[in-house]
Amino acid sequence: MEYFLRKAFLVLQFGAIFFLYFSVMQLSIGRWFVFSGFANLGLSILIVVILVFLTQLTTSKIKDIYRSNP
Repeated sequence: MEYFLRKAFLVLQFGAIFFLYFSVMQLSIGRWFVFSGFANLGLSILIVVILVFLTQLTTSKIKDIYRSNP
């Protein structure tokens, strides 16, 4: 049972972190880069790549924390 709770908690944290990053980035894209749809698309792709990297980094950190205190 505890295993499933930890998995659910990890998924919730992953979702919250991703949502936070995404909303902040959407705000900055909307404010600064409205002038060009192409630049907007390129930046969106770049930001998605950065988001994937950051979320993988944070989830690996969370997993390390869980491994160190069982």
